[in-house]
Parts: sequence; C-alpha cells; structure tokens
Amino acid sequence: AYELLINLIEEYNIRLLSTKIYWEKPQEREDYKKFWEEFKKIDRSTEEGQVQKQILFLRKEIEKLEHTIKLNNQECESRIAKFKQSEIYNKFHTIASFEELKEEDWIELQDEINATYKNFTSRLYTLYPISKIELRICLLIKADISTSNIALLTGRTKSTITSARKKLYEKVYGQKGDAKMWDDLILSL
Repeated sequence: AYELLINLIEEYNIRLLSTKIYWEKPQEREDYKKFWEEFKKIDRSTEEGQVQKQILFLRKEIEKLEHTIKLNNQECESRIAKFKQSEIYNKFHTIASFEELKEEDWIELQDEINATYKNFTSRLYTLYPISKIELRICLLIKADISTSNIALLTGRTKSTITSARKKLYEKVYGQKGDAKMWDDLILSL
C-alpha cells in the first residue's frame, strides 16, 4: 500500500510538473515530452524499475545543472568583458606612476572587481586577514596587471611584490609556495 501511494504521488507530481511546464515554459515542452515517454516505459513495480526511475530523474537534474552552469559562465564572461572595458580597468592599465592614483581609484577598482567577481574581497578575507597593501596587490593581480606594473602602481620593487605573493601563499596554506601559485589562487576566486 505504501509503495502504491508513493507511485501515485510521483505520477501526480509529474503530471503537475508537465502542466506547469506546458503553460509556463513552452520552450521546455519537447524536453519534457521525451522525459515523460521514457518515464512511462519504466516498470516501476520492480527494483530495477525503481533504479531506472532514479537514474532518469538524476539524468534530468544533471541536465538542469549543466544548463545553469552554462548560463552562469556566460553571465560571468559578460561581467568580465564589461570590467575589462571599464574606465577604472583602463586607468590602472595605462597609468605611469602610483603617485597619480588616489584613494578613490583604489576604492573604485575594488568595487568593480567585487561586482565582477562576486564579492572577491570578502572571499579573500575569509582565507586570511590581509593588509591594505596585500589587498591592493591581490586586486591588481585580479585585474591582470603584470608584476612589474604592480610594483610601479604600489611604489614597491618587483622583488618586494614577488616576495609578498610568496608570503601570502605561505600564510594561507601553511607551506612554501611560489608567487605564481598565489596568483593562480587569486585568479580562481
């Protein structure tokens, strides 16, 4: 009796879903029709049928997740393209000296990076409490600024910037690493 009840509820839910898709999401109708045909072919009274049903549902969920990931990637690529066309991005890529930068420029760069990379600064601070200069180095890495230009924009030497990146990696991971390993982490956030 319990199994019968579960089967009735599943069929009801599927029919409810089909009605919702039919009326609210016409672009998904054909996909749903294929799903429904496969679902009807499964003999749900056997254990094998139950496994097939679960596989069918899981396959559908994977398809939805893949679609969501694709949309998120497209949205992310769009935000990055917009950021790389922004005035602040261009300013940091063309500026000749750190003396030309104002505090407002750093704030604007941070705001743009946070908007582009979904709260980058907050996620960075969860790794380790970093200083103001370390944050600026990370922002410049995220903005695709070369090490020599990071040195120029922060008023430090190239070797100081390289050393800071190594130390940041060591602080976060508790093991030796090189500057590129830190850059890879920053670019992945």
